[in-house]
Amino acid sequence: MSPALAAFDLDGVLYSSEPFLGDAYREAIERVNAERPGSLAARIPTTREILDHIGWPVPVILRRLFPDADAPAIRLLHAETLAVICAHVAGGDGVLYPDVVPTLRALQARGLHLAVASNGRTRYVETVLDSYTLAGLFVARISADDVGD
Repeated sequence: MSPALAAFDLDGVLYSSEPFLGDAYREAIERVNAERPGSLAARIPTTREILDHIGWPVPVILRRLFPDADAPAIRLLHAETLAVICAHVAGGDGVLYPDVVPTLRALQARGLHLAVASNGRTRYVETVLDSYTLAGLFVARISADDVGD
């Protein structure tokens, strides 16, 4: 009999990026506005407006925040958002929930194989795992790059 697999969602279960998400989105929006003036709405959404969409894939969030933006602006904003968020993660700005590491190690000690899943991109998932030295705990990683938005 093969070992059982326990899969965990990343955001909101193991880790939270919420403390910096509003700032990260605003920074990415400002970068795109500087590079492509007028391509996004003139008003930058508030943190509350941004957080109201969290849980959806980034392209969905961006389309909801900027329904009138053209596709190239949304693609650029998506790339900038991913880069800024990963920089914040690598800088230790997020929160790894208490007891995550000992809990995961205890599950491994019981013979479970562990997987992590996220509707974020692979780069984001790997940045979180590497930044918090979690990468070696998971035999599988599933991201939006694997399953789509």
